[in-house]
Amino acid sequence: MHADEAPANFTTVLDAANAAWLAGSISTLVRNGFQKSGFAVPTTAPGGD
Repeated sequence: MHADEAPANFTTVLDAANAAWLAGSISTLVRNGFQKSGFAVPTTAPGGD
């Protein structure tokens, strides 16, 4: 039974890591998009304008 648990946990870890990577990539794309549009992005430009 334990043999079935390991792969499931491993997959969950991979899914979590993949989700975190996707979230980071999406947030980066959004920040870059806002910057190119001329909007101020506090997270990447603290104390700007």
